[in-house]
Amino acid sequence: MENASKALIIAGSVLIAVMLVTLGIFVFNTVANKATDTSKLTEQEIASFNSIFSGYEGESVPGVRVNALIKTVMNSNISSAVEEKGTYITIKYPASSGGTVSLGVNNKNEPKAVINGGLDNPISGGTDYNSVTKTVSTTHIYSVKINKNNKTGIIKTIEVTQK
Repeated sequence: MENASKALIIAGSVLIAVMLVTLGIFVFNTVANKATDTSKLTEQEIASFNSIFSGYEGESVPGVRVNALIKTVMNSNISSAVEEKGTYITIKYPASSGGTVSLGVNNKNEPKAVINGGLDNPISGGTDYNSVTKTVSTTHIYSVKINKNNKTGIIKTIEVTQK
């Protein structure tokens, strides 16, 4: 009777171990599938996402519209970080306080800003969005150029220059 009891305990332990390993594999696969992979977006989702920003593109865009674009990009990046969509945009623009500002996300998908930075995607280092000038001068006209990812067709960078 003692041997049968020990055999049941061993069998139960093996069963629990197998269940834990299976659960670990399931959790790992679930997390891996949630990674920021934009290749799973449909063409309609990509077109819808891009249409949010494409209306701002042009050679003679007033400063007020550029400021609206900057806020739209910031909100999109914050939303994308929360929902883990992977649709991040880096925007570079001349700040009304001087110099240039690049808004985007870092390699941890955290919304960040860099003063006098480039159009790197993701951006290196950076500070929180709240600590940088988020506007351009409203008295100037700007050129807004949108660049899409060649593979996915999703907007990746926006470059704003003063005319």
